[in-house]
Amino acid sequence: MERFSDLEVAPDGEHGANEHGRLDPSPLNPVPKHEESTMPEAVPWEYRKNGMSVLPNGDNTMPEAVLLENRGNEIHSAGKETELRTPSIRLLFGQPRRRCGMPIRVFYGVLVLVVLLVIGGVAGGVAGGLITTSKSQDEEDPTTASTTAPTTTPNIHISATSKLSATNWTNPFDGTLHRFVFFQDPFNAMIMRRWNSTTGVWTTNNLTNIFSQTKNPINALTPSTPLASVSSSWRDFNKLHIYYVAPDHSMTGAVIQDLVNASDTWAFDNLAGATFTTFPGSQIAVAWQRDMTHDVEGWWALAWQNSTDGAVWLANATDFLNPRVAIAAGEAVHGTSLALIPEVQYFTPTLNRLTMMCESLSSPTTGIVKKFTYITSWASDGIWLAGGIPPPAAGPQFALTRFDNWTTVYFLALLPNGTITGDYYAHGRKRAPIVTLVGGPSDVNFSAIAASEESMVYGISGDTVLQYSVKFSDPSVLQFEGAVFP
Repeated sequence: MERFSDLEVAPDGEHGANEHGRLDPSPLNPVPKHEESTMPEAVPWEYRKNGMSVLPNGDNTMPEAVLLENRGNEIHSAGKETELRTPSIRLLFGQPRRRCGMPIRVFYGVLVLVVLLVIGGVAGGVAGGLITTSKSQDEEDPTTASTTAPTTTPNIHISATSKLSATNWTNPFDGTLHRFVFFQDPFNAMIMRRWNSTTGVWTTNNLTNIFSQTKNPINALTPSTPLASVSSSWRDFNKLHIYYVAPDHSMTGAVIQDLVNASDTWAFDNLAGATFTTFPGSQIAVAWQRDMTHDVEGWWALAWQNSTDGAVWLANATDFLNPRVAIAAGEAVHGTSLALIPEVQYFTPTLNRLTMMCESLSSPTTGIVKKFTYITSWASDGIWLAGGIPPPAAGPQFALTRFDNWTTVYFLALLPNGTITGDYYAHGRKRAPIVTLVGGPSDVNFSAIAASEESMVYGISGDTVLQYSVKFSDPSVLQFEGAVFP
């Protein structure tokens, strides 16, 4: 069943992941013409060698060849008589045709025999080779044979190493819910899938293709490009942003400025003229931070690891040119996954509070998850997840969502084995050591996850993007909602 958010997602239309700048014949000899209907018969070389003239016989046919043993015999003319010295029976009765000194029948018989012998030899060689190969394979080390990796089919829809990002938007004028999911295809183009509650249909936009037709094409992206998306829904402030890290480690982005009236119109996001260079391997996160009152649209809050020391910086759209340190360098390991979400400010019913999750190392091989909170400044807010997690090199990924009307923040961590664990805070912190998937494919093994503010969780499994909803009565259960792509 479709869930309607009090906040988020994207409009109908198509967008597609693209890549941003920082966001000759020779003539034939003629055949001789003969009066006869057939070509003249060839004369063996022995005939001319024995001194005999190449003259036609009386029957207008070419003379038969003379055998080599007749060399030295002479033919004399004496008036009307012709004397044959050492006459040859073969010349008197006509010489039989021969090949290679053998009668024609004998020659062909020998030829057939030779051909059969050759064929037999070849067949025997092939059979012997096959037997030898088979025997060699049978005698192969069984350990080596058993460890041969199976052939895998490459993805055709989604990059096998793609990151994932999701956001949602609710049209403030008609209440239509929109969802947006971003990822890369096998060619590293940036793809967006979008859905709305009116049609209930997912459509595709290739942002790379869209921007290739503009003055600001997306430069070729690398595999595993960090992605972070966010949307806003407030009066006339209805926007969708996708941020990503370009191959030169600079932050860039794309934006739909008006989701209500121009939901398919993308523009290059120049970050208000700011230049943010990330630490190599830095991940990114973004959120829409609301104002303490309901009279202001709020701001974008964009987080990344700084290029110099790996500290987590945060740029607020009120002043993008002057980002601030949110998490000190020693608190966040290089390459940590980042997750960011608004949270209810307890002393005012607003969402101007921010929660950010990152990883820190407790040992060279073990990481811990730390929560940081912003009220009027950033402060450490404890360690989440009871057990340790692998370091960033192993690929753990974080996501944040919420439920219970923003009173509960739910943290999810994707582990390298494809399973999900989590923590949430509802009248005290609760654990979801094993997040269970209910419904949908039985062979799910996630390589990337993302979550939106409407309690939807998305994951890439194989060559498919799947969608799940949080079960509010038991948040450790994710209920299958359907396939996002393909």
